[in-house]
Formats: sequence, C-alpha cells, structure tokens
Amino acid sequence: MSYSYEAQTYGYGMAAEAPALARTAFIRRTYLHVAGAIAVFALLLAAVYTLVPKETMFDVFGRAGMLVILLLFIGGSYLSQYLVQADRPAPVQYMGLGLYIVLEVMIFWPLLVIAEIRTGSLQVVYQGAILTGALAGGLTVAAFVTKKDFSFLGPIVSIGCLVALGLIILALIFGFNLGLFFSFAMVALMSAAILYSASNVMYHYRTNQHVGAALYIFAAVMTLFYYIIRILMSSRD
Repeated sequence: MSYSYEAQTYGYGMAAEAPALARTAFIRRTYLHVAGAIAVFALLLAAVYTLVPKETMFDVFGRAGMLVILLLFIGGSYLSQYLVQADRPAPVQYMGLGLYIVLEVMIFWPLLVIAEIRTGSLQVVYQGAILTGALAGGLTVAAFVTKKDFSFLGPIVSIGCLVALGLIILALIFGFNLGLFFSFAMVALMSAAILYSASNVMYHYRTNQHVGAALYIFAAVMTLFYYIIRILMSSRD
C-alpha cells in the first residue's frame, strides 16, 4: 500500500487528538524539517555571499530593486504557503518549502553585505544567530512545557505582519528609515509568532502537515534573525 505505517495505524487526525506515538513523530518531523531548512538556507546564503561579487548586490538592490525584491518575496511567500498544503503531493510541498528558503536568501544577502561594510566583519551575524537560536529555542520550550494554547496570538500576529509589511513598503517608496523601535517591535511580533506556531504544532495541525508547519516556524525564526541582526548593527553605530 502507498500509505505510511502512521497513516494506516493512526490516520491523519489533529495532533492534539492523535495517540502519543503519532503526535511525537509529527513534532519530531516538523522540527527536523525546520532544522533542515535552516541548514539549507545557511549553505545557500554562504554560497551566494562568497561567490557573487558585492558590486552585483548593489546593482540589484537599489531602492527600486529592493521594492521589486520585496514584492517578489510577498508573491513567492503566498505561493509557498499554497504549495505546502497537506493535500498536495510531497514533492510539491517540498518545492514550496524550497522556494521560501530561496526567497529568504534573497532578503538576507544584502543584509550580510551591509553588515560587513558597516561593522567590518560578519560578527554581528554570528552573534545574531546565537541570540536567535537561544530566543526561539527558549520560546519553543516554554510553549511545550506550559502546554498552553497560544492560538489567541494568531490575529495579533496576522494584523501585526500586515501593518509591518505596509510600513516597509512605504519606507522603500518614500525613502525613510523605520528606525530601531521598529526592529524591536518586529522581534516582539516574531516571538509571538514562534509561540503561536509551536502551539499550533501541538494543537491545531494534522499529523501529516509537518512540511507546512515547518515553513511557518522557519519563516518566523528567519524574520526574528533578520531584525536581531539589524538591532546589533545599530548598536555598533
């Protein structure tokens, strides 16, 4: 048969209602996919940063270029979310996750170049990675230990992301700086998103939605990472 042992034995119900074995397997698969996405992201970003001349970045990422990239990122993000739906074939779901990883590389590439120019090294990036891992890991552990349903954060995260996206687009169009306060607000918003995503893994995903769940967690962690780097860069100025 083409169904997995888990599907035959437990079905693909909600993780919260699944037997302990199926629920544990789902959570493990989800976070293994998050770890894999982060590893692929790091490898691709390192390759682009190392192999592509910095002059190319400045040619592509002017103000107009950044606006185009942002619009591509928004459109690609919606496409990724569409592709990772659980009713899609597995290769299509992985295509969606892979597409989102590439989009994140596009967003982070200019940030790394600017970080090196402004601080003289990539130390803030490494520090940001450590801080992001510690914060995201701590929030995830807190969600699982408390076993609290953080689904009430969903509307806050959704509205906050839409407002932030609008402000970013306006900043690119009119050329103003969103400032340090915006970066701290985004760290707080993405912290809420990580709690919300971890809660969804426990209570609101089906046991075959590990690729989609991993995408949402990966997106929150990457956005958190981005704004922690921006805060560290500002502290060096």
